[in-house]
Amino acid sequence: MTNRQLWEVYLEIDAQYLEGIDLYLRRLGALGVSVEDPSDAIALLQDPIDGESGANRDVSIFFDPAYLEGLQSSGRVRAWFAFEDGEVAILKEARSIFDFDFEGEEDEMEMQIDEATLFERFYPQAGGQAIVEERHSLAEADDIISKQVRNYLGFFDAVPDYFFEAKVIAECDYLEAYKAHYGRIDLCPGLVVVPSWLDFEPDCSQAKIELDPESAFGTGMHATTALCAGLISDLTQSSSTQIRRALDLGTGSGILAIAMDRLLAATAEIEACDIDANAIRVAQRNFEKNHCRVITSRVASLEEEGGAYDLIVANLISDLHLYFAERYRKRLSATGKLILSGVISERACEVRAAIEAEGFICREQRERDNWVAFLFE
Repeated sequence: MTNRQLWEVYLEIDAQYLEGIDLYLRRLGALGVSVEDPSDAIALLQDPIDGESGANRDVSIFFDPAYLEGLQSSGRVRAWFAFEDGEVAILKEARSIFDFDFEGEEDEMEMQIDEATLFERFYPQAGGQAIVEERHSLAEADDIISKQVRNYLGFFDAVPDYFFEAKVIAECDYLEAYKAHYGRIDLCPGLVVVPSWLDFEPDCSQAKIELDPESAFGTGMHATTALCAGLISDLTQSSSTQIRRALDLGTGSGILAIAMDRLLAATAEIEACDIDANAIRVAQRNFEKNHCRVITSRVASLEEEGGAYDLIVANLISDLHLYFAERYRKRLSATGKLILSGVISERACEVRAAIEAEGFICREQRERDNWVAFLFE
């Protein structure tokens, strides 16, 4: 085993912030991120799977036993960054997103940046500057990441209570902790996601997606990914649904494009796009690893896509769905289907109303773990 070291960031934070902070730490350059979500642990302990009662299920392969004993509303996040010659590698472009200052007392802080500027930073035009990696001393890295976390949380609400620490660890510790966090995931009927280090072959009723967590969103563990995959699966069961061309918008790891490769007819043309060049690199590796048909992938946004699609799948945040509402209609064929997720329950009515205002009809709305997915046509 190599003596290489990594810089580990550890957070304890209210569960509602877990998904966003996971994605943001990856954008900052984390090689890997593990998340212990109390809702996932509770589901594993309570819900039956394949007829097996949760009461006797050993879930220690997914969660630290000490965490299960003290289960509460807070979750745990660990992120690992490259560390070499006493310096930590952080991506410059992502760091600039929440690089601003607060003004005022601790309980009444105001951001010295307007929301439009921040939105532009988070979702830059595709094809922008190349990814630049900066290297920082341990003290600098600690200051940068702790400030980024604080500002990220402060953008959404008053900064909640949270615990932050960072330390240098051996790579072997990281690999064991990282691999212990991921196991087999039954994504939806007919699809199972398996990391490369597990020796598992599904039965004839399932197709396998081999996927290792990397620095792009989409491992199959999150409710929004499973909701989208389930709706795709159900669409394929309808004899009246003809999908000749499909788009995975904001592909991340490529998991939903791979799901379409497995579930849609062999003649369907599948495309995947993302504004993050790193995500496209990760997705392309995953397409090749899974021996997919030719999936066209590129750094682009919806505005840059041409022609009409029979299916668009977009697992994005609510604000982006509001922004793209009119554009979704322009990019779909007359009988096209639109699957949306990444919407928290509290904003489901707002997003649904915005999409329906463009003439869409909501055919199905599903919810899981406080996340919502829609099927429109």
